[in-house]
Amino acid sequence: MILITGGDGFIGKELLDILKTKKIILLLKKKNKKINLKKYHIVIGNLMREKTLRKLKKKKIHTVIHLASNVDTSLKNHDINTIGTKNLIECLNLKKIKKFIYASSIATMDNLCKKKFSYKSYSTENDITLEPNHIYGQKKLETECYLKKKFNKSNIKLVILRISAVFGKNTIKKGLFSVFKINVKKNNFFSKIKFPGKISLIYVKDLAKIIYLLTNKKKIKKITTIICSTHTRTFYELLDTFKIKYKNKSKYILENKFYFLIIEIFLKKIFFFKKIIPHFIFNKLWQLNLLISNDYNFKSLYTNKFLKNKYTSFENWVLN
Repeated sequence: MILITGGDGFIGKELLDILKTKKIILLLKKKNKKINLKKYHIVIGNLMREKTLRKLKKKKIHTVIHLASNVDTSLKNHDINTIGTKNLIECLNLKKIKKFIYASSIATMDNLCKKKFSYKSYSTENDITLEPNHIYGQKKLETECYLKKKFNKSNIKLVILRISAVFGKNTIKKGLFSVFKINVKKNNFFSKIKFPGKISLIYVKDLAKIIYLLTNKKKIKKITTIICSTHTRTFYELLDTFKIKYKNKSKYILENKFYFLIIEIFLKKIFFFKKIIPHFIFNKLWQLNLLISNDYNFKSLYTNKFLKNKYTSFENWVLN
C-alpha cells in the first residue's frame, strides 16, 4: 500500500486525482469532508504526537509520499518538518518499505555558499554547501539529512523533491500568488514596483504528475534529489500577467535596478545577524530579498524530462 501524508493539502488533492490504485492510506490530522473517505484507507493521526501514529506499524506499506508540512514562513515553529518526520519514521515498519518520497523545498538552497550549482549535483550535491537563511529551509534541510542517514544502511530508495513555488487553483490565501493577485486588483503601490528577482515555478498538476511517475518508477538511485521546477519568471513578469488578466494599465513607479541592488547588498549583510533578529522582522526582510534577488531561481533538467517538456506555464494558468 501507499501511505500519503498531507493528502488533503494543496498538492495532495491533485495527486489523489491521478493515482490509479485504491490501495492508498491517507494519514490525516482530522476527518476531511472534501475527501472521499470510502475510497481510501483513512488513519487519523498527528505527526507531532507519536502515539497517534503507532497504528501504522501494522500496515503493509511499500511506498511513502510525505507531503505534510508547515509552509507558512511567518511562523517560527517548523518542528513538524523535523520532529513530525522522525515520529512518522519511528512508527513505520521500515523492513517493508521500498521507496520514500519526501517533499522538501528550494528554500534549502537560498544561500548557496560560494560554490557554483551544477546540473550534475542534483543527485549527489557533493560540490555545494547549503546554509539556508530561513528557519523553514533550515528545518527542511535538517530533515533531508536525517532521512539520508536513517536509510543509509537499508534497502529504501529515498527521493527528495526540492519543490519550487507552486501555483494552481486554491493556492494559499496568504501566499505569493494570492498577494500579487490582490494587489494588482486593488492597483496599490505594491503592484507598481518592478521587482527584478527571479523565481522557479511549477504548476500543481505538473508536480502531482511528477510524484505519480516517481511512485511507479522502478529503476531509481539509492538517493535521488530533484528540483521540481519547469520554468522561471521575474516577479514583475508575474505582476504583468495579473495586470493583463485584470486589465490594470498602471505603469511602474519604482524600477531602478541600482536601488534594488543596494537593498539586496544591505539585506545580505543583515542576514549575518539572523539569530538575534525577531522572527517576524526577519521574515519580512527575507521576503523582500526574495523579491529582488535570484536566490530562488533554479533550473531543473529532470523535471521537464519527466513531463516531456509539456507543462503549464504561469501565463497559461492565469490567462486561460
